[in-house]
Amino acid sequence: MRLLRVRQTTDSPVTDVTCVKLTGGDMDDTNLYILSASLWSENLTKDVSITDKFYSGNSVTYTLQNDVASPLQDAYKVELTNGYSSCRVLWGRLAAVCTRLTDLDGNVGSFFIFHDLAVRSSGSYRLKFELYVMNTTGAKMVPIASTFSDVFTVHSPKTFPGIPETTALSRCFAKQGVSIRLRTSFDAGGLEVDAGD
Repeated sequence: MRLLRVRQTTDSPVTDVTCVKLTGGDMDDTNLYILSASLWSENLTKDVSITDKFYSGNSVTYTLQNDVASPLQDAYKVELTNGYSSCRVLWGRLAAVCTRLTDLDGNVGSFFIFHDLAVRSSGSYRLKFELYVMNTTGAKMVPIASTFSDVFTVHSPKTFPGIPETTALSRCFAKQGVSIRLRTSFDAGGLEVDAGD
């Protein structure tokens, strides 16, 4: 399995679309392959897809109550609850199925497309991809291969450099029916518009 490309400078959501190309192995049964994505620290020492602790104090929940005596007024039940124990950092569809697509050189290959990954905390990260083969026995699946992306940067709103134009490879895949949000610059000022899915 070989990583095809992951954009090096990014924001939330991850731009451009993350594509992984499968090479080697049995290419006749690619419809049984699933690739999962997780978020890792830059030095590959920790899975940071979910934070260890988000908020340790108490939080308050409000539950709407039906007040029969006064139907025109909304009444809420207020309760103290425990704080959040964790918070997801990597969002989007974290698994992709294998798709046969033609690349820019006209070669047919097996690709996994993650078109809506998003990271909710600024910093430098890597994505880890693990390859699984679906089974019908009910046994726990274990990865048969894995790979990491290069380091990429998630910017804060103040340092965000702007959304780049969609790559030629993403446009090539979109023409083949892959759901990819396309962007393009149409004037000298770099104003970007959504060119559709």
